[in-house]
Amino acid sequence: METLWEKKLKFFIEFRKVTGFYFPLRKTNFLKKKSVREDRLFYILTDLYFSNRAKFEKLYQNIEIWIKKFDIEEVWVLGGYIYYIIQEFEKARDYLLKAIFINPENLDNWLDFAFVLRHLGEYKMSYTILFYYDQIIRSYIPPAKKNYKELRRVILKSLENA
Repeated sequence: METLWEKKLKFFIEFRKVTGFYFPLRKTNFLKKKSVREDRLFYILTDLYFSNRAKFEKLYQNIEIWIKKFDIEEVWVLGGYIYYIIQEFEKARDYLLKAIFINPENLDNWLDFAFVLRHLGEYKMSYTILFYYDQIIRSYIPPAKKNYKELRRVILKSLENA
């Protein structure tokens, strides 16, 4: 059975073959760091979208393959960002949600998720995440069912009890 690092290494190699550059280092943006953002991937993808659409399209074409092959946080976030950039917000929500389930301590995942929700008209949930993320991350208990509806219920309930 492959280790997480072996999966990541294989994905990074495939990513480089498609784009010609290395996958940017993604650090978990822990709440205690008090950092605005640790992740540069979104900025790189937006630049790629405007400067080299062909490479961006190759990433888009590979995302579903990589999800099935690797199932790691980096690929789910990559997919979430790609779908966000092309304005497929429901898919972006689902991909970023999966990244949150894999690494609920990464503040960048939560904030990106909140902006996607805003585009989907989920203003209350978006606002809740953006302004109470510290409380959400500290008290986060993964829902039994790994879907948005259940996560929404758990988060809103936890804030009522605070």
